[in-house]
Amino acid sequence: MPKSRLRGEAATIHRTLGRNVQELREAAGMSQERLAKLCGLSRSYLSLIEGARVNVTLGAVVRIARVFDVEAIDLLTTYNC
Repeated sequence: MPKSRLRGEAATIHRTLGRNVQELREAAGMSQERLAKLCGLSRSYLSLIEGARVNVTLGAVVRIARVFDVEAIDLLTTYNC
């Protein structure tokens, strides 16, 4: 889904998720490819998540959270790495 189609509160949550995933990934010294492999996701899908350009599934959020040993809700709200 193009970024312009995500609006309002949903867009804010998507941006927060993308920022949190990117910050956690970079803090762990991990590439998108490595994180995607650990989560069982494609690198391109992970890139779309980080860029807030996709309506991400809850399953994907949970998979990412497990890799970083955080609660899924923490990825969807303001998170301080």
